[in-house]
Amino acid sequence: MTDNLNVCYFCGATENVDLHHCVHGKDWRKLSTQYHLLVGLCTQCHRGKDGVHGKFGQEKDLLLKSEAQLAWEARRVKRKKSTPENVRQEWIDIFQHNFVAEYNELMERKEQKENE
Repeated sequence: MTDNLNVCYFCGATENVDLHHCVHGKDWRKLSTQYHLLVGLCTQCHRGKDGVHGKFGQEKDLLLKSEAQLAWEARRVKRKKSTPENVRQEWIDIFQHNFVAEYNELMERKEQKENE
C-alpha cells in the first residue's frame, strides 16, 4: 500500500514502527505480503488500546482493510484493464470479504447511534 514502511501510516511517527499486514489472520498474512498490502504502524497505532489490534481499534482496523482493498482494486483495474465490478468480485473471491462495504456499514451504524 505504501513504499515507506518506516513511517506510521496513521500518525506519521518514525520511531518504534512495526510492519503491519493490512489483512491479517487465516492465510491472509501471506496474501497481504504477496499483494504488498503492508503499512508501517507505530506501537500505539498497532497494539495500543485504540490501535488496529487494540480493544477499541475495530474501526481503525476496518478502515485500513478497506483502504487496502481500494488500493488493490485500483492497481488491478489499471494493470488488467478490467472493470471495477470484476476486480471487486476477484477481491471477494480471494479474501472472502468486502471490507469497503463492511466499513461503510460500520460507519452508518455509528452515525445512527450518534443521532439517537
